[in-house]
Amino acid sequence: MTDHKQMPAVAIVDALSTGQYFAPHLKKRGYQCVHVLSNPKIAGSLQEAFHPQYFIENIKYDGNLETVVSALKKYNLVLVIPGAETGVLLADSLSRRLKLPSNDTALSLARRNKYMMQENLRARGLRAIKEKYAVNLSELLSWAEEQKTWPIVLKPVEDAGTEGVNFCNNLEELKNAFHSIMHHINSLGIENTSVLAQERVTGTECIVNTVSFEDKHYITDHWQYRKIVVGNSFPIYDYARLMPHPINHNHELVKYDASVLDALGFTNGPSHGELMLTDTGPVLIEVGARLMGASMPPEIVSECIGHNQLDLTLDCFLNPQHFLKKVERPYQLFKHCMIKFLISYQEGTVKAIPGRSIIEKLPSARVIRVNPKVGGAIPKTIDLFTSPGEVILVHQDPAVLEADYQKICDLEKEGLFEIYS
Repeated sequence: MTDHKQMPAVAIVDALSTGQYFAPHLKKRGYQCVHVLSNPKIAGSLQEAFHPQYFIENIKYDGNLETVVSALKKYNLVLVIPGAETGVLLADSLSRRLKLPSNDTALSLARRNKYMMQENLRARGLRAIKEKYAVNLSELLSWAEEQKTWPIVLKPVEDAGTEGVNFCNNLEELKNAFHSIMHHINSLGIENTSVLAQERVTGTECIVNTVSFEDKHYITDHWQYRKIVVGNSFPIYDYARLMPHPINHNHELVKYDASVLDALGFTNGPSHGELMLTDTGPVLIEVGARLMGASMPPEIVSECIGHNQLDLTLDCFLNPQHFLKKVERPYQLFKHCMIKFLISYQEGTVKAIPGRSIIEKLPSARVIRVNPKVGGAIPKTIDLFTSPGEVILVHQDPAVLEADYQKICDLEKEGLFEIYS
């Protein structure tokens, strides 16, 4: 009979998105896992990634931290880690209360609140986005009139997946966007009680994923985004493509990213940073103290570059010598990889999904996730939460990858879904 009190345990707060892979990887290492759900209002589409069979207990946080602490003290707990963006703050609080490894908890809010994030960079003399935090419309309109520069980006202070992000070209659009954001409960289960207005920065948007260990930051993988404009919407995600390590071609990005992580108190564990490469250098869009999302299977990343962010995160806490050995050299790109975020150009009820069988035959198609079911509703895509799924493409030949990507784009416009008229 297993003695749960003696066997080392790891608590995962919201084992959703890519965080769903923590538990099976920990089980292989000989650790048992306890789950903590931070908020029952998290969207059902996110909670579907939770796999209860990997956990010895599922603790539901009801606002009382001590209740969760008491429940966790039953186990030989060695680590608390967030599985998704929703779990970042609670994981920090639990780590601090249980005296377990964590980032600088004095800066927890700055790693979650997008306004505080930028202001901390500005205070450290780092490039930051011009912004305004507002809780009422009048102060927002006054700030916008002072800027005299459009468009202005309006977004929730705590969001994910571009949900609630609006590009406003005039005061009327700003008013409408403000009212659509305020008091809306987003897919993370959070009520928007304020808005954040920011200048729009342009350039090439990229991802820098890292794992920090004892105040040093190691880039685990680097991706480049492509966004497109659909109809009158703001740019939405089209794909994220795995890129070579930036140390070889963009040392300024590497240096800036490390300075951002220092300013925001990243000392131990993962980060997922989204940055814009502008004509005048990199600037942070936002960064999360967690793994990259998109439910990316870690094994696929390892196949492409020899390691993955999830296993390196576990190594930094549980096997630091192995971690340091793995990150001593920049990674090499062995295979090409792309996450193609599916786009629906129409809305209605799904009659059939004829495009799926075509995608399954593409030589680079590795993982195919189509969310709408036959008979279910499908909205037009306006952000990641309304994307009808994603396809992960992997191949040694970049030309094959690009040809398969183009085929999916063609299907999205005609042939992926058949909708009842």
